[in-house]
This record gives sequence, C-alpha cells and structure tokens, in this order.
Amino acid sequence: MVAIEISYGRSGSIIEKESRRETTEEMEEYLISLVNEMKMAGISSSISFVDSETGFLKVNGRNVTEILDGLEIKVPELEPGTSPAPITSFERSSNDWDVSIMEDIPDLLMKNAISKAYSEYLAGKK
Repeated sequence: MVAIEISYGRSGSIIEKESRRETTEEMEEYLISLVNEMKMAGISSSISFVDSETGFLKVNGRNVTEILDGLEIKVPELEPGTSPAPITSFERSSNDWDVSIMEDIPDLLMKNAISKAYSEYLAGKK
C-alpha cells in the first residue's frame, strides 16, 4: 500500500485568478517534485492527475482543506537579532491562500497536509 497518494483534479490549463502557480502544468511539476522528495526520503508515494470540472487536491483520499482544518500552522520565523541583515520577502504570507484555487496552496500548508496524512497512515498501521 502507498503511504501517501496525492490526487490533483485540474479544471483547466490556465488559472483565471492570481495564484502561486499560473498553470496546471506548474502545479503538476510542483506535485511531482514533492512526490520525488518523499520517495528519496524512503516514503512510498504516488500521484495521479484527473481532469475535473472543479479543481481539487487530495491526499490519501481526503481534501487538503479538510486535512488542514483545525491544525494550528506556525510560520517559521527567525528570532530577533539572529540575522545580520534584515530579511526581505516578496512572497505572500503562507496564511494568504484562496482555497477555491488549489494551485494557490502555499508550500508550507501542502507539506503540513502531507505530514498529517502520513502520521494518520502510520497510526493506522500499528
């Protein structure tokens, strides 16, 4: 059995609204990269792509928004005075996600959803 199975339902090739990934192809590349990272870490994982009228993103059969519901996500921050120079960031905050656009999911949230699904998988194996 695969420990992590990601399913991406793509509704069109170009994303109509502002998103972190402008096309479904960019999203596919991102997800393939995540699956490859997990495989290199020894975690059995797979991905499937589905053409869908409404976009979706699932991990182990559950919608990512459902997995993230109730989680307290902490954004990693540097402690004051640990950096010799101020850090400038041009990316949107990890909490700034249009949940109606799966391609807009921040990396931090996606990895948290995968981590939770993996821990649930491991708990079910015991």
